[in-house]
Amino acid sequence: MWGSLGEIVFQTTETPDELVKTIENRFSETSVITGKPRLQYGGRGLDEISLKISYHAAWCVPATEVKKLEAMADENAYLLVIGGQPVGEFVVIRLKQTLKRTTSDGKILSILVELNLKEMN
Repeated sequence: MWGSLGEIVFQTTETPDELVKTIENRFSETSVITGKPRLQYGGRGLDEISLKISYHAAWCVPATEVKKLEAMADENAYLLVIGGQPVGEFVVIRLKQTLKRTTSDGKILSILVELNLKEMN
């Protein structure tokens, strides 16, 4: 097992093609009477993770896997685990689907899913 998000397990054939983690810090700008404004550190922002996952009919049923992810696009937070280590609890911010290949009758053969997650604190 590569990792998991809630009850969805990413096996070797379904590992993300790409994982991007964004860490931000918060700063506020304070005006001063003379001179340039100053920045004041306001703490660390919430982490964001973006995953790109390819599903192909050669190793799974792409439509079924996408429906599992769609069901997670709600207000609930899900535990993200990578390499056996918990990363944190995340909510699904965006789920983008790109059909790559279908049969002549519309059955999905290959689909790319982009999953944007935000840390739930």
